[in-house]
Amino acid sequence: LFARTMANWSGMDYAVLAGGDFAPLGDEAVTELHKIFDSAEKSPNGTILFVDEADAFLKRGRSGRGGEMTEEMQHAISAFLARTGTHSTKFQLVLATNLPHALDRAVLDRVDSAVMFPLPGVDERKKILQLYFREYILSKSSKNTNVGVIETAGFVDSSEDTLEETDHAVFNFLAEKTDGWSGRRLAKYVVAVQSAVYGGDSAVCTPELLKEVLQERLHDSEEFRTSDYDAEI
Repeated sequence: LFARTMANWSGMDYAVLAGGDFAPLGDEAVTELHKIFDSAEKSPNGTILFVDEADAFLKRGRSGRGGEMTEEMQHAISAFLARTGTHSTKFQLVLATNLPHALDRAVLDRVDSAVMFPLPGVDERKKILQLYFREYILSKSSKNTNVGVIETAGFVDSSEDTLEETDHAVFNFLAEKTDGWSGRRLAKYVVAVQSAVYGGDSAVCTPELLKEVLQERLHDSEEFRTSDYDAEI
């Protein structure tokens, strides 16, 4: 969303890359990387290159000590550094990571500014939940044309126009219970609610169902956190 907003605001094109996609390319990674930069530089509007989970690709370890990185990935990072060694008016690079200290020092040297996105607070979580509730529950245009529109019951007023002004108790409860959740995790929760509705006897979403699915997600998260999964791997 950050890269998309920047692109919309600036009028630039944008491309989204996943850091984890480079390792499987093996010896083709360098070639594909050059193709990406060549394409970005050809755009008449300029291009924002957004690399999600950048630490999966641009991490430390080029020294080869302890076999931390394959030779192909070392070459890919070297190619990346070569293409980003000087300022460019053709593209802007945006790196997203939860582990900034894991990035290669030469990569960090190319970063002009850093923007920290903290986890959403309770007010932000409430707005995010309402946003995804509209998208995945209230939306009249279902992405799956074979599935009917979800009905709602038990809300004060669940129309798209008045949702922000009503049902404070429901969304306040959900926002309070999701302390520490990221926007992505909140979105996955509402998608789980949608799945629960379609998997039920009738396509109806209620406050009770919202709370039930939330309780399941909280229970699963706690079980994962406290279980000894190393013994099963």
